[in-house]
Amino acid sequence: MCFRVIADKIKLLSVCRGLTAQNVADLRAMRHDLCNHLCAISGLAQLGDTARITGYVSDMLGLLAMNALLAGTGCAPVDAILADKLNRAREMDLILSLDTAPLPALGLRDCDLALIVASLLDHGLAQARRVTGRPRQIHFTLKMENGFLLVRCAHPVKGARPNKALAAKVRKCAAKYGGVCRFQLKGGTLLTEIYLPAQAAQAGAAL
Repeated sequence: MCFRVIADKIKLLSVCRGLTAQNVADLRAMRHDLCNHLCAISGLAQLGDTARITGYVSDMLGLLAMNALLAGTGCAPVDAILADKLNRAREMDLILSLDTAPLPALGLRDCDLALIVASLLDHGLAQARRVTGRPRQIHFTLKMENGFLLVRCAHPVKGARPNKALAAKVRKCAAKYGGVCRFQLKGGTLLTEIYLPAQAAQAGAAL
């Protein structure tokens, strides 16, 4: 039992490696951006341009509202990964839309769920970034549906074949809980769907 817990911790640390450093960098960038925003607002205030101040603040509130669209799943490592990938998508000039909801206690190991989520989003961002001449949007879903935990990712790809290494990785992880995976490449879009039965997930985590 002790060795399994240690192994899980090592996996989780491996999946989340670099997130802390990235978060520190993000905080520094946010502080820099905040200083710039305050300087801009101060300058507009000195000019007495209340209309532009109102518009500027509205734009800032709009960005904050976009961040608020990220609903917490209740799984701290997964929420950290989702927030990180959302920021990275903006930096890459990509659109990442998230459809998430708080998850019930399923018995899934955090490291396994984090591995699946990070793998799908990393691949989605990398592929969408290479696409030109069409929308570069990634749709990601993580929520309960009819007694199953649904993990779905759809994104444009440049190429005609799904990534075999990605498929093998998520299939191996999902198989521990009796889950099934489906990969469909159609019209230049790769759709990945993973269904993890709730009861099987609880049993699988106890092994």
